[in-house]
Amino acid sequence: SWSSAVAVAGARSTGGGAAASCERRQARKPAPAARAANGMIGMPGIKIGGVYVIMALMSAAVLPGLLPIKDRGAHAGARDTSQLAAMREGLAYIAGSPVLRVLLILSLAPIVLGLPYQALMPVFAKEIFAVGPQGLGLLMMASGGGALVGSLAIAMLRRLRHPGRVQLVLGVLFGLGLALFAFGQAYRPGLALMVFVGLVSSAYLALNATLIMDAAESRFHGRVMSVYMLTFAALPLGNMLMSAFADSLGAPLTVGGGGLLLAVTVLLSGLMSPSYSRMQYRAAIYPGDQGPGSSDDNTCPSE
Repeated sequence: SWSSAVAVAGARSTGGGAAASCERRQARKPAPAARAANGMIGMPGIKIGGVYVIMALMSAAVLPGLLPIKDRGAHAGARDTSQLAAMREGLAYIAGSPVLRVLLILSLAPIVLGLPYQALMPVFAKEIFAVGPQGLGLLMMASGGGALVGSLAIAMLRRLRHPGRVQLVLGVLFGLGLALFAFGQAYRPGLALMVFVGLVSSAYLALNATLIMDAAESRFHGRVMSVYMLTFAALPLGNMLMSAFADSLGAPLTVGGGGLLLAVTVLLSGLMSPSYSRMQYRAAIYPGDQGPGSSDDNTCPSE
């Protein structure tokens, strides 16, 4: 996705506080436009082949956004160690940070319990709503449109007073929205709920990526974000598990139950960690914000 590529590239190239501030701003750029393109499958003249062309163009569009990120060299405190030693040091750093542990759990939970709903959307379109391919396209477009709005909303926010609590609310709303969609079994309300689910899920994930990078020291950005990216590898596992449950329990119960379990998991994970619920941004996110590692001549590259 756009935000993942930008976040990882920025994490690898950073060398100090100002670069870290720029990376967090870049990581909050909108990512889900490609999902909205899925809704064009049912449109005359576009079909599946046209959607792949559009998504390829969207993937290419990320490259200009990476060019302004400057390579500032190695971190001042970097040591010349082996890759294995650096990996062990990164894992030990994550294990020793209660906030990072919670944030990584909160990044994994929706991958396994929430996002697999997309793999079951054809079942809803065909068997629950009986709306066919065009109805499926509209459902996916509704989700993608809401996701685009959610990403833009997070990208435009300068600073949140309690970002951890905001993320908890978004995660709970994500799960409850999925449950309402699955158990409602009505197409038009389902479209509206897909917009809502897309909005809160995208805002949740964008804020999660921002908080992970903010909570990590700049010299560990690459290693921490690498572990964060590994959580997305669990999506095929989540799809497999949800599909297996859907075969025996049905798609509505599977998606609705997963949504409720997601809401409970997010809520308990956050509430059981006082350091997470009290967390604040460690450094400035925008040029002009004064915080640790920022100064008057530290500016982000032009966007």
